[in-house]
Amino acid sequence: WLEDFERVKRASLQAQAHAVKELDAALISFEANPAQYNISIKELRRRRANLEALKEQCSSQTPTAVATRNMGQKISEQEKAFQEQDKAIASLKSGVSKLGSVGYQIREETHLQVGLIEELHCDIDGADSSLRRESLYADGLSAYSSDLDLYITIFILVVIIICLLSYGLR
Repeated sequence: WLEDFERVKRASLQAQAHAVKELDAALISFEANPAQYNISIKELRRRRANLEALKEQCSSQTPTAVATRNMGQKISEQEKAFQEQDKAIASLKSGVSKLGSVGYQIREETHLQVGLIEELHCDIDGADSSLRRESLYADGLSAYSSDLDLYITIFILVVIIICLLSYGLR
């Protein structure tokens, strides 16, 4: 029986189930008449405990139990993956929030600078028109000034000629 017990522990699931049933049947017959098989009550209890442990082990290795364990592992892995994804999403959310804040500040600064540029443009237009007016005035003054110089020169020459004629005739 002990050799069969060890063989059952190493067998496949289906073979284990069948062998456990055979061991159970044999143990029941041993328990029914221990004197015939020369087995003590203490030994029968130990064998029953071993067989029950083996039954428990076999039942925990059924495809359903294995699938349940695998499912639990997969769920645990998925939960870890979800937690990692949640952390990544939180990090992205924080980054996007900061980026939005920086974008808003850039927008405000751009509006301020556009206003300054428009104001500067108006000042430049005003300075340009004033400069053109002054340039025209300077051109007119320059033309008048050169004519005035000619008239003054002519007048001085005429006075000199008259003075020379009056001195030469005397």
